[in-house]
Amino acid sequence: MDGLVSISHLLEALKAGYAFLDPELRIVRSNARFRETHPSSPSLQDLPVFDVLPETVGLEEVLKALRSGEKTSFTLQYIAREASPDILYLRLVLVGTRDPEKPVLVVLSDETEQARILQRVQQQSFEIRLMRSLLNEKQAALAAGLIGSSGAMVRLRNTIEKLSAIPSSTILIRGETGTGKSLVARMIHLSTDLRDRPFVEFNCAAVPESLLESELFGHEKGAFTHAVSQKKGLLEEADDGTLFLDEIGDIRLNLQAKLLTVLDSRKFRRLGSIREINTRFRLIAATHRDLRSMVKEGSFREDLYYRIQVITLDCPPLRNLEDDVIRIARHFIQVYAREFGKPVAGLTPEAENKLKGYRWPGNVRELRNVIERAMIFTENPSLDSRDIQLQSTGEDAPVQTVETLPDGGLSFEELERRLLKQALERARGNQSRAARLLKMSRDTFRYRLEKHKLLE
Repeated sequence: MDGLVSISHLLEALKAGYAFLDPELRIVRSNARFRETHPSSPSLQDLPVFDVLPETVGLEEVLKALRSGEKTSFTLQYIAREASPDILYLRLVLVGTRDPEKPVLVVLSDETEQARILQRVQQQSFEIRLMRSLLNEKQAALAAGLIGSSGAMVRLRNTIEKLSAIPSSTILIRGETGTGKSLVARMIHLSTDLRDRPFVEFNCAAVPESLLESELFGHEKGAFTHAVSQKKGLLEEADDGTLFLDEIGDIRLNLQAKLLTVLDSRKFRRLGSIREINTRFRLIAATHRDLRSMVKEGSFREDLYYRIQVITLDCPPLRNLEDDVIRIARHFIQVYAREFGKPVAGLTPEAENKLKGYRWPGNVRELRNVIERAMIFTENPSLDSRDIQLQSTGEDAPVQTVETLPDGGLSFEELERRLLKQALERARGNQSRAARLLKMSRDTFRYRLEKHKLLE
């Protein structure tokens, strides 16, 4: 008996709830902490343990072994009790006492904090597994973008696989507009140890030249007009990750020199600052231009050219991919069939011939748009040649050059709008090239695009 009293004092000191059970498994003694877990009954005296602790239902054999001395203890890690405003988690321990009058001791200890920590750890572990799963799905989805069995596609995929073991070398991706240079850059990033680090993508042709330096290097508050706050640049955002500069051939010469300095020193300064910032990133550059010819013309620095083309990848135009155009088209059909909820199975032979007979100046991007439009309007189980629209009509059609004013006059606003659109079409969306076709600066061209609401 004295031993049980000592145990009681010890449990009180540990702030645990306890109860002793008689041979019939009824409560014969309990402390206040134990009774707090069953507030609906003011007294637990003589109540069966199964009524007070429903978790013991099904443990009859365990309790029998504890009474007989065959078993010394049994633990239920967590049992839950509602306790406003949260849930209380308790550890339930059943102990054999070898006392004939009180053969079983029930101990309840508050494990709420430990349970919450475990829940957070388990939640974080689940989120990590989920993110890895999504990453694998994303990699699979990206890889599907490089569908094809043509020699060019096989070589491209093999090269990307080899680059997975080299997470630092600078890479230059060459290819016409719409050939998937951005897709290739993302696949390279996700295939290396940098996959969990930042991937910062920037199209150098999509920003006015006057803002390019600020976008890349960032700026301090007050560095120039309208710099009302500090801003991190892309070089800083890409630290420890990958910086993908698309259309690098559109960067002006003085900015090319600054970029080269960063690549060599791994240091830079924000505009308006004297403090150097260290940065480490992998540079992947892309262009549809012939940089070698630009070097000869003096419009691209030779030292930067050799610095960024450590490894060169060529994205082949769609017209050179043989029957891969059909494989890629079928992939897009599957994608949009799921997105639009349409049971479209594939292409008719006539539709396939139409796709294979087209030169695809806009490459995979144009093919994707053609299939998306066809999937929106088709009512057929398979896309046929009538669903495949390859020629522009309406106001998108090229306009004839106007050298004299027609007798009936014309709308200058409409003429300007159509010329802008035609220039963009011929330049395949490249604003700098379109501006050169119209003999105007890039900033002037963008101003006119904004004026006619043609900026995407």
